[in-house]
Amino acid sequence: MLAFQSIAKQTRLSVQSTSLALLMTLIGSAFIPALAEADKDRLVVMPFGGPKTTAIDADILWKAKTGMTDPTKAELASIPRNLSDLLNEKLAEKLGKSVVSSKELKQTLDDIGLSAAADKSSRQAELAKRLGSGYTLEGDVDRLEFDGNTVLSDKYVVIVSARLVKEGSASPVWKASAKRFYKKVKAAKGRAVSNVFIEEQLPEIAESLADEIAKALGR
Repeated sequence: MLAFQSIAKQTRLSVQSTSLALLMTLIGSAFIPALAEADKDRLVVMPFGGPKTTAIDADILWKAKTGMTDPTKAELASIPRNLSDLLNEKLAEKLGKSVVSSKELKQTLDDIGLSAAADKSSRQAELAKRLGSGYTLEGDVDRLEFDGNTVLSDKYVVIVSARLVKEGSASPVWKASAKRFYKKVKAAKGRAVSNVFIEEQLPEIAESLADEIAKALGR
């Protein structure tokens, strides 16, 4: 009798184990396509280009008041890249891990030996393959304007164009054409114009653009 009960118990355990294994297999097969599909929706923010044009008005009185000189070409050239990096961070806050980090993108570009200025079709195809990206955001700082004022606040203007494209589609999911951002900032002694752009204005621009993009993606 005891032997029969032991055999019955072992049989029940075997059936339960088999059922559990089958259930886990079914669950796994249901989730794998979903995860694979989600990977295809990763979003890449390419480094922004520009500025295409600039208008810097820092007169002698303003320079005497702040102790600063005109921003250099190199300082102004760093602004677009800073904007795309900030936009990447803001999008990651809103969309989570579906956004490819700037670090991962740079590493991938280095690995495949393609720069941001490489042939677009080749670059996009290779990035999509390696990163599993389904969306690409590209943009430019069209224009930077600065007007130093010795009495009132200084005026900072950034004009941006950008577009978000889904892989395989010619029409953008979202775009901004020559979008103008204006900000007044009180002049501070010893504070470079480029630093004010980067520290004061770019975070606001990145937040605004990230909001629009998230809404366009329905998130």
